[in-house]
Amino acid sequence: MGSYALLGEKLGHSVSPQLHAAIYRQLGRTENSYRSVEVAPENVSDFFAGFAAGAFDGINITIPYKAAALPFLQQIDAKAKRLNAVNCVYRRNGDLIGYNTDVSGFAYLLRRHSIDLEDAECAILGAGGSAQAVASVLADGNVRSVKVANRSIDKANRLAMFIEAMNPNVKTELVSFDDLSGAKLDLIVNSTSLGMSPNSDNSAMPKADFSQVKAVVDLIYNPSETTIMREASAMGAKTVNGLEMLVAQAVYSVEIWFGGGVIANIDMDAITQELAELVT
Repeated sequence: MGSYALLGEKLGHSVSPQLHAAIYRQLGRTENSYRSVEVAPENVSDFFAGFAAGAFDGINITIPYKAAALPFLQQIDAKAKRLNAVNCVYRRNGDLIGYNTDVSGFAYLLRRHSIDLEDAECAILGAGGSAQAVASVLADGNVRSVKVANRSIDKANRLAMFIEAMNPNVKTELVSFDDLSGAKLDLIVNSTSLGMSPNSDNSAMPKADFSQVKAVVDLIYNPSETTIMREASAMGAKTVNGLEMLVAQAVYSVEIWFGGGVIANIDMDAITQELAELVT
């Protein structure tokens, strides 16, 4: 029996236990357990000491601990090191090994919806940890440009520099949210929490002009259609929420914990549909 968990500070909204239960059912591994563990910042060190001692076999990590976890790990894979953030940790032979499956999860979402990045004009709303995973995929996908909009100019600038360091051929620009209204773009990705339930009337770009935007991806999955998605769809843009990214990053985590043989035996569409019925 394996014991797994989601580490975070406030997890009342999380559907990760239901998501992992669905994965384990498909694999016939229902003896595994998965639960949410809320930990205050001052207790993170104690949590990882218990984890290393055998409290869990693997964990996922969400805000605000994706970077804070790094000092407690003995190994970090290349993707996580590049982003300076982990969302998946595996305990092997007493060592804690960190990974970042958000990158693979976002790349899966784009492939699933045939969103082509080659030479694309893009924009990222927000500049936090999720935005870094998005930026990594965009840079690897050889986009032409990325406009970064964030309330903190310093964080926006760091994200732009991160993109340029990964791929010097990508042109970056810091803009305001209002600057993006009416812009001609192949893809806008919202990585902010604006529009998340219960504040679903909020939007990073309220009443914006999306008439020249091909696709809008909102990493929020609750509600299933956010304000920005609804308004962009009404103007002809393809819209996608973040539920499939959530499912994919979880499946990639389980692949790591179980040592392979997971992805080929999982119906992600069925799990996505099951989770969609849990969120509004």
